[in-house]
Amino acid sequence: MRARIGLVFALVMLALAGCATSEPGQSAPSASVSEVTNTLLEFSRQGGLKGANDHLVVNRDGAYTLTRRNQQTIGGQLTPDQLAAVQQALAASNFKSLPHVNKGGSIADGYTYRIVYDGYDVTAEDGAIPPALKTVVDTLNGVLSS
Repeated sequence: MRARIGLVFALVMLALAGCATSEPGQSAPSASVSEVTNTLLEFSRQGGLKGANDHLVVNRDGAYTLTRRNQQTIGGQLTPDQLAAVQQALAASNFKSLPHVNKGGSIADGYTYRIVYDGYDVTAEDGAIPPALKTVVDTLNGVLSS
């Protein structure tokens, strides 16, 4: 009986050791949302004269969901031209080199934008949108307008 308990204990410990993916004291690397879910980007726009609260999630294939304040979430598909424009704007922006926070603070009724792309999160306010991000914001605003 003792031999069986010892064997079971040894097998459980071996199985647990095989599940470990990192050294003691270190956490396992995590995958970004875009790697796990096929999400290309998330775009949020808040503020403006009407107090907008828009949230757009675009998948790599161009499928999207859009949630707006006091409205049902809708789904759709970007046109090939829209998807190409978004991808080109993101590529040209050198996104991961942008500051995480870009405060404007001086434009009444301006928008605050938040973009999450490839695990990197950037927030910018009207009046403080970095030039490299301007095309991305303009392109995504165009998607929201269509």
